[in-house]
Amino acid sequence: MLGCSVRTLSRAARAATGKGTREVINDRRLLEARRLLGHDQWTARAVAAHLGFTDTANFGRFFHHHVGLTPAAYTAHRAALDS
Repeated sequence: MLGCSVRTLSRAARAATGKGTREVINDRRLLEARRLLGHDQWTARAVAAHLGFTDTANFGRFFHHHVGLTPAAYTAHRAALDS
């Protein structure tokens, strides 16, 4: 879709950010997940679907692995900070 090989994309990502393609994508997905979970109208299920996860549980494991909190715990923590 981007008109380049996977290898070319990987080299460009590493040259621009010092990170591999997968890490750049994961960082962006986490940023978007944190942003969306900070809004009351977004559930973990809706965020997971929006970010392309086929299963809410997979999103929960991904989020917990990278953030250290479940999406629900993160939402509660954000709500407590905003109060």
